[in-house]
Amino acid sequence: MLRIQKAKRADATAALEIRNAAILNQCANSYSMDTLKIWTSGELSETFADAVEKHFYIAVHGNKIVGTGMINTETGKIDAVFVHPHHMREGIGRKIVEFPQEFALRHGLDRIYKEMKSAYIRRQKAYRWTAYQ
Repeated sequence: MLRIQKAKRADATAALEIRNAAILNQCANSYSMDTLKIWTSGELSETFADAVEKHFYIAVHGNKIVGTGMINTETGKIDAVFVHPHHMREGIGRKIVEFPQEFALRHGLDRIYKEMKSAYIRRQKAYRWTAYQ
């Protein structure tokens, strides 16, 4: 059973690994390998760990983190939605994106939004949803 829950600082390593695996898996046809290497290189930073602790939510299947997403509670921006390649096409990304709608209602946000990269949109069905305004 899949559940979405608030990430902890200890989840930052898994979040970074999922991010990098998803980028390498899904963006190879849209970016050069040199660009992908730059984008996915480097160690876990304190800045990233801080962001995970403050803004991230994780998708957990059993005991394993299989996806991430974040919502900035000040701006309402949804970002960093990544699903591990072994779990793509299972509806996890959709559930991560839908979760902030419920979050927004509970936390009094009057607006949420998600910017989607054009490469992603070309590969996937367009996801239609209405932001709270």
